[in-house]
Amino acid sequence: MRIHWVLFGLLLAMCGVVGYLLLLEETPFEEVVADGGNVEKEYFGHGFPHPEFPSMNAGGPGEARHEKILWPGFAYGVLTLLIMAAMLAFGIRRDEKLGGLLWPLVAGAAVWSGVFAVIVLSYRGYMTEEFHTLVLALPKPTAWFVYGFWPFQAFFVALYVATFKRAIVTDADLVRFQRILAAKGLRDGEES
Repeated sequence: MRIHWVLFGLLLAMCGVVGYLLLLEETPFEEVVADGGNVEKEYFGHGFPHPEFPSMNAGGPGEARHEKILWPGFAYGVLTLLIMAAMLAFGIRRDEKLGGLLWPLVAGAAVWSGVFAVIVLSYRGYMTEEFHTLVLALPKPTAWFVYGFWPFQAFFVALYVATFKRAIVTDADLVRFQRILAAKGLRDGEES
């Protein structure tokens, strides 16, 4: 399968998730009787006035606010990670994709998505816990992000750096580029 079709499919899936989220009703809400006896919904998804500091909003219980959006948000996050990995794969020379460089990217994207899944699951549990345990001075979801998700990006950087001259721009490509510049009467770094 061509990478551009994978990218297109991922973008369509992201659009589908965003469209779904736009159609959801804001939560939580409370039905109140307004003047004239009409029942109206008062939404608290963006917070409500803080009891001690009225100029500030308080978020309220996370479980109620994230009930409908946690899993679509997770799906959007995974799609974002996959599109980043697919964009890296898009620049790989065709012979290198077939030669095995694509599989480390796929494995890296799977691990990265797995760590993201653990973050979301630990956050889901965190919202319902009465007492929060800390991991290396951070709440569990934040610790997963800081100590797992964030450093794992170095895998993609290292893979890119280690394989650049073989998989992205080869010496033959540079020689060809220099010939094109010479044919135009330019040297490296000059503008026409």
